[in-house]
Amino acid sequence: MRIPSDADHEPETGACASRAIDAAVGRASIEVWAGIYDSLTALQAQRLGYDGLWLSSLGLSTGRLGLPDAGFLQPATVITAIEEIGRVTDTPIHVDFENGYGLQGSDLADLADRFFVAGSRALCMEDSVGAKRNSLWTGTRRDLATIDDMTQRLHRLVEVAQRHGGIMMARTEALIEGLSIDETVERVHRYASTGCEYVVVHFRRDVEDALEVARKAATADVKLVIIPTAAPPVTFETVSAAGFDVYVAANVAVRAAMSAIERGLESVLKMGHQAAALEGVASLADLDSIVRTDILVPRS
Repeated sequence: MRIPSDADHEPETGACASRAIDAAVGRASIEVWAGIYDSLTALQAQRLGYDGLWLSSLGLSTGRLGLPDAGFLQPATVITAIEEIGRVTDTPIHVDFENGYGLQGSDLADLADRFFVAGSRALCMEDSVGAKRNSLWTGTRRDLATIDDMTQRLHRLVEVAQRHGGIMMARTEALIEGLSIDETVERVHRYASTGCEYVVVHFRRDVEDALEVARKAATADVKLVIIPTAAPPVTFETVSAAGFDVYVAANVAVRAAMSAIERGLESVLKMGHQAAALEGVASLADLDSIVRTDILVPRS
């Protein structure tokens, strides 16, 4: 059972203010998902009003394991994370399914089944093959699956998703691996034809290429997703106007947490006390509030 949060009881004045902010930044025409890596970041994203949660291999590898995004993450760890996050939030969880962990056929379908049972709303499989390497690393090159092989695997996964009332997403790394805009558009259309409801158009260098893919590939049959880590200034309005339906702030939380934690812990060692480290940070009461300690320990 999900533990309720304060966001379930937002005052009407707060709701009005939120709508005004949404209008000002162009959010009304696009979904915004928060990259999270544990249950606390999921609760924070829910409280802030994000439309969805994005559980990526980068977030889990670095934020949970303290290891690079290079194949150290095992499916069992992801499944545990999905279950933990699903216990405290009902915000939809969209899970990075990597390249299907290299599996095919019934093995691939069985693993997807376990991810959906754990509580995923959607799985996102990319079209790279071979050893896992983070998409944004330079100096590395990965091969891509053929379109026919990728669509065959996606067809099978869509069937699994539908059995669970879930969603299948595809992610093309075509721009990252140097394919043309037209070749990328072809992959988007073919992946959409399998029944995938979302397609991620990933990019490493030039956001304009991704925007042009969206302009050419936009269709009512699929929602396009952008993960603009490499182009942080690009706005909701810009990507929406190009044809994207979802904006993912994929690794803001884990990077912000890293900086805040280091500043706080370093301050204790430098100052010889905690007082300076605790200035401007969440109080214990704030922490109790977001995890709903009052359910177990009623306030007097």
